[in-house]
Parts: sequence; structure tokens; C-alpha cells
Amino acid sequence: PHQKLLILRSFFYAMKLSSPYYFDNFEVYLCNKDSLLSVICELPNVLTPNQDGHNDLYEVKLNNIQKLDIQILNRWGNVVKTYDGTKEIWDGRDQSGTPLTEGIYYVKAIGETTFGDVITKQQFVHLIRAF
Repeated sequence: PHQKLLILRSFFYAMKLSSPYYFDNFEVYLCNKDSLLSVICELPNVLTPNQDGHNDLYEVKLNNIQKLDIQILNRWGNVVKTYDGTKEIWDGRDQSGTPLTEGIYYVKAIGETTFGDVITKQQFVHLIRAF
């Protein structure tokens, strides 16, 4: 016979048990917002690559993102840097390695979650060198 187990507490867990399979032991762990099920793609809004140890690198906070293409555009809409946000971190330099001038840049991120969904994010980022 088919049995269903449903536990409600902040999140729901569902399990369908079908004959001839059964469980001898069962453990449930509560999840928080950073759990394995959460999809996170947080783009910072400031970069200060001045070697002071604070915001020196543009690190995107990710969870359950398997692919993330990032483009950095200048104020005229020209792409100055592209990179893989799951493997690389931006240090305030353009594609050729030249440090970019202070100013406001636009970040476009297009990615794919581990569940197959496409996500898009955009954010202005302030690049400040003398801080």
C-alpha cells in the first residue's frame, strides 16, 4: 500500500513510500533561509578595491546557483568585464586587467539554479578607489 508522510513546521517535507520499500530509521532536520533548498543570488552595491580588507572584491553570495554569467557595464552601456560568477570574483579591473576609474557601474547577472530555473538580477555598483 502507498503511504504518505507530511511534516508541517516552517517548511514542509513530503515523502511517498511505495511497497516493497520501507524505512527503518527517519530523521528530520529543520531548514533555515540558507538551507539546501534556498536559491540565493545577492549582488553587492559597492566595491572599494583599495587593499584595506573591506569590499576589496566583488563577491556575489550564491546558493543553489550552478551557472552565473556576469557583465559589468560602464555609464555608456559598454561591457567592460564579463566573467563566471560561480568561479571568479571581480577586483575592479576591466577585461584586459586595467583598473577601472571610480564611478557607478551596472551589473547584469543571468544564471541557472540547480533546479533548472533561469534567474536574472541587475544592480548598480559604486566603484570607489580612494576610501
